[in-house]
Amino acid sequence: MEQDEEIIAQIWQYVDGDCSVEDSRRIARLVATDEQWAALYAEVLSFNATVAAHLEAEQPSLRFTKNVMETIGATQVLPSPRGYVNPFVIKGIAAFLLLALVVVTGFAVYTTDLSAATLLVPAFTLPHLPVKGIFTPSVLYSVIGANIIFALLLGDVLLRRKWAARGGEGS
Repeated sequence: MEQDEEIIAQIWQYVDGDCSVEDSRRIARLVATDEQWAALYAEVLSFNATVAAHLEAEQPSLRFTKNVMETIGATQVLPSPRGYVNPFVIKGIAAFLLLALVVVTGFAVYTTDLSAATLLVPAFTLPHLPVKGIFTPSVLYSVIGANIIFALLLGDVLLRRKWAARGGEGS
């Protein structure tokens, strides 16, 4: 009896595809040659086919779905964060971070050596770039003109947004 249970367990693994390739070959060979294995294999296959034919995914009733939706609809919506966030906590955190920034900056200034030798700027020269013919007056005027046009476009966009936010009143 225990041997039949072990065989059935191996056959179920074979049917489900949970066994290795070697075990799959061995079980297929035993099913083809051994009568006991073949009978148990046929029994497992018929049970599997019966279960697959009569098993349907259960759907909840429409009344259950309606009850769930009514329960969800009856729940209270959470209040806005302004109601449960304490502004003093936010201000306290901001004050702490600002104080920490001031302390770190003060420590850096206090520990810096401000003698004349440390204030000397090291010599720095730019490499020679051939830009003599690039910045002519016409190029400079073109760049200035383009910047003026872009500034006017930006001002137009901002004024139109402000006008639309007020509801388009006025002319």
